[in-house]
Amino acid sequence: MMRASKRKRPQVTIRCRDGSCYTCDYVLCAVPLGVLQSKHKDSSIFFDPPLPPKKQNAIESLGSGAHNKILVRFRPDDVFWPEDTPQIVPLDQRFHILNLHAYGKKGCLCAHVWPPFADGWDGKTDEEVVRELCEVLKGMFWRRKKKKTKRRRGRR
Repeated sequence: MMRASKRKRPQVTIRCRDGSCYTCDYVLCAVPLGVLQSKHKDSSIFFDPPLPPKKQNAIESLGSGAHNKILVRFRPDDVFWPEDTPQIVPLDQRFHILNLHAYGKKGCLCAHVWPPFADGWDGKTDEEVVRELCEVLKGMFWRRKKKKTKRRRGRR
């Protein structure tokens, strides 16, 4: 004996690039913004029927930017910044520096470079990027650590 389905809600079918299909009651779609905005045939998501114009406009109006991280490591004996300060905030707004030394990674700093300053770094070598960060650190701390020298006692 067969019974007729009394479904009130339509089902959703997902078709994958490899040809496989999945039918379900609901779909929760959590993908990066770039995938939603992509028009590339191999990496895009297509909705049929299309999303409402309001949702399409919202997706198209959003943006994301580059985020660069610069990790530098010095010999633990050569630390020249405040060892227990978790954040180092230079006047140069390009860099937001996390003091990893304060968290147990001896001699290490992680500089974050957020938009809009993160754009335009793709043509620089690693050495150039590290040099720029070191110049900022030098400007902040170059007088901080003095070498210990023995003082002679004696007559003039």
